[in-house]
Amino acid sequence: MFGIATLKGDIPRDRWDLFEKYYTLLRDRDAQKPGAAALRTYKRQIDAVHHEAGFLLQVAAESAGEAHSFLTVQQFRLL
Repeated sequence: MFGIATLKGDIPRDRWDLFEKYYTLLRDRDAQKPGAAALRTYKRQIDAVHHEAGFLLQVAAESAGEAHSFLTVQQFRLL
């Protein structure tokens, strides 16, 4: 929370906005590390996979009635 407030501005009240700010904070921080050229080069593609995976996991958790959903290796490869 401190990192979001310090680097990204106000703490969002909506959980989806909070999650988005947390994700971008971590992504941007990791992109500055040595050896993270792929993260910087493929930022849009990584964001798209992250968004789609999150959506699929949310749908799976809601339909299963529990919070323990996961993607198989095959499902991840398809993304």
